Amino acid sequence: MKLLDRDRIDLFPYLDFSVNVAAERQGFDKSKLILVLELTALPLNLAIAASKSTDAKTVKLLQEAYTRIRQSHRYKEIMAPLQKMTSELR
Repeated sequence: MKLLDRDRIDLFPYLDFSVNVAAERQGFDKSKLILVLELTALPLNLAIAASKSTDAKTVKLLQEAYTRIRQSHRYKEIMAPLQKMTSELR
């Protein structure tokens, strides 16, 4: 919300129920939010991102850590409710 309010971004993906809570908590005027595209079914293929200026060693460490997380039991626990919600939206 802060980036949007400061004109640092133009749009972002959000869930209806969470954007209202976030806007209220941060004192953001919800009337400024305009639906541009409705995504009805999202894959749960998450990713990581780094700046183009991030050195190769750091990127490799991030990739390795992300792989370990994706293979962990905790990751599956965290993702289960999201998978259920996504399948209900389809």
